[in-house]
Amino acid sequence: RKLKDADLRAKRAGVKFKRLDSKNLEKYYCSFDCIIADVPCSGSGAWRRNPQQKWRITPGSLNKILTRQTMILDEAKDLVKRDGYIFYMTCSLLKIENEEVIQKFLKENKYFRLLNKKNVTIDSYGDGFFCAVLQKKN
Repeated sequence: RKLKDADLRAKRAGVKFKRLDSKNLEKYYCSFDCIIADVPCSGSGAWRRNPQQKWRITPGSLNKILTRQTMILDEAKDLVKRDGYIFYMTCSLLKIENEEVIQKFLKENKYFRLLNKKNVTIDSYGDGFFCAVLQKKN
């Protein structure tokens, strides 16, 4: 639903865009130079605009989010070529969803390295997001 207009936006921007069905991922093994993993998250970076979201997060729902984030990274790692990149992004400010997910991934996947990571806080009220750039070693 959230990516409904992604094809049109990519076309306007002149970007080649491929939407994958998770059922057929194995046929894309080591096919991509770059993967953008805009993973589901708590949305804590947008709680100022959506304050009701903070009351919907429970330990159980956060664990489900963390599991899904890890699964997406595990799927993406096999799709990126050597020397390719994974851009891991959340609209969260929580370390458990950001730095800790990346640290765990790097510990379990020695053929990836962290090139850069950044927490971006847009204003003093807390709006922000996280991005990590991971590179598959040659």
